[in-house]
Amino acid sequence: MAGVVRWLEDLSRKGADLVIQCCACGHDRTVAIGHALDIFSRRRWSTDWWDAHRRFRCRKCGSKDVKLDADFYGHAVRRQRKPATLAVVEERLRPGLWPPPPGVALSEWNRATEAERKRLVDRARS
Repeated sequence: MAGVVRWLEDLSRKGADLVIQCCACGHDRTVAIGHALDIFSRRRWSTDWWDAHRRFRCRKCGSKDVKLDADFYGHAVRRQRKPATLAVVEERLRPGLWPPPPGVALSEWNRATEAERKRLVDRARS
């Protein structure tokens, strides 16, 4: 971390979010530092880094044994929301069909009826 963090406001100045990690169950959560500071100021709690640990509790198991960390650049948020992986499906020419003319997609050629295939060939020739 660049410099020492003594107050929660230090994270705000450095553009980081707050990561709350439960030592009991391993659950972690990223909280926007602005949201955390609003709660602390509304309740008139100290924003000292070492005192802030006792104010948090795990949402999953309820344990107060939590570790606070800083999340620069939103890495924790990106880690929690992994994009779905897409399977690559190879298209093949259906048995008994001639290859499609240039400019006609293989999926379109396979789905087409005989009359539609004739139209696709005429359209590709013109």
